[in-house]
Amino acid sequence: MAEYSIYPLIRTDKPIKRNNKYPIYLRVRIYDRETKLPANLDVAADAWNARRREPKESSLRLALNAKVLALETYLNTCIANGTGISIDCLVRKSVDRQIQHFLVKCVKKTKNSGTNLRFRQSMPGTAAEKVSV
Repeated sequence: MAEYSIYPLIRTDKPIKRNNKYPIYLRVRIYDRETKLPANLDVAADAWNARRREPKESSLRLALNAKVLALETYLNTCIANGTGISIDCLVRKSVDRQIQHFLVKCVKKTKNSGTNLRFRQSMPGTAAEKVSV
């Protein structure tokens, strides 16, 4: 049995977005556990090839394949380094990336407003303090 597998899928159990498209998720199985990570891509139901598990549109297919490849590279690097792979590690990486994007947006917004954000490292995650200039 392989250590992991990654399959793209559309979440029909999630509500349809305003643009009448479904979100694409990556179903990741590591050993006997599985999770679904958002790919941040949307596709119409009739533009999804269910048999091949990929979008029919080539540009969307390339973007999805790039995300799958990046995830496979991360998992293979963890295996090669001997750190091991787990669902918890994968979910933490996804959450860390979301926090990083959020903090970058905060910094960009505060540059125009005249306030500074000073970041300090705390135990579970990153915290931000507002400091007036």
